[in-house]
Amino acid sequence: MAAYAWIKPSGWGVMVSQPRQVIEQKAASIENSSLSVLIIGLGFAALIGFAGAQALARPPEQLVVALKAVGEGMFDAVRNCHLSGLAPAELVDLRNSAEQMARKLSESLDEATRLAYFCSVTGMPNRQYFRSFAGKRVERALEEGDEAAMLFIDLDGFKAINDRYGHRMGDDLLKAFGDRLMAHCDRWVDGQGISPEARAIIPTRLGGDEFVVLLSGTLAERENVEDFIDGIYETVVGSVRGFNSIELPLGSSIGCARMPADAGSFEALLRLSDMAMYPAKQGGKSRFCFHGEEPRNPARAETAMTVAFQARQGEIPLHA
Repeated sequence: MAAYAWIKPSGWGVMVSQPRQVIEQKAASIENSSLSVLIIGLGFAALIGFAGAQALARPPEQLVVALKAVGEGMFDAVRNCHLSGLAPAELVDLRNSAEQMARKLSESLDEATRLAYFCSVTGMPNRQYFRSFAGKRVERALEEGDEAAMLFIDLDGFKAINDRYGHRMGDDLLKAFGDRLMAHCDRWVDGQGISPEARAIIPTRLGGDEFVVLLSGTLAERENVEDFIDGIYETVVGSVRGFNSIELPLGSSIGCARMPADAGSFEALLRLSDMAMYPAKQGGKSRFCFHGEEPRNPARAETAMTVAFQARQGEIPLHA
């Protein structure tokens, strides 16, 4: 076998004989080099393909994780799911639709919770809310050795007003009392520097013209309870102007039971505070009564104004 060599300066080409073994070695070397380059190229291409596949697969995976979180009640998960610029337009549209769905689900859940736990007339927590959250608060107070006090509030003369002026006026009266009672509780919490999340005060419309308030912790101490009740007679009761500018009296009789002095459970606390309310109402209304004690007049002078106003409304009998 021969090899051809070109000699540049002379312009001549020379045929040089080559042993077969040398030629085969060179060919094998070239083949091995080519194979190595091919393998390296294929590996590099595989890495690029894997990285690209991962980049394309990540947005759908993120969306799936966000949707699972929505199913567990975390409705902000889709909104916080930010897809990369490599995500297809169809996937972006799907993500936006999922966000709208999650928002509507959140709004529907909020509405269902409002209907289940809050009074439609007053906007206050209702009986179901009270039994659930106040019951847990009393249980915690028992475990931690804290005090609790239950106020059972019944509006004076409500039935007569409702019968004479109709349910619309009755609803106006309930709404006015509920608004004032909630505002009084908010002021009390703010004044004591207590976080609302602590649920130290839970006001509720129990039903009809009956309201209850749970006080816990330091707020349930005897002196604080008396001050809180006096505040009700100062800022909550009074007169209410309903539709057609009709002015009506808004009074209340209050019964109170405390834990552990009077009761050792939520149900007993509620029952005894209800029982304590009746002597207050029978004793002349616009009074309050602690369980096992005599009814008392509130200390606030504004109560006299309420009683005088009720007396002027001779056409409205002040019975329950």
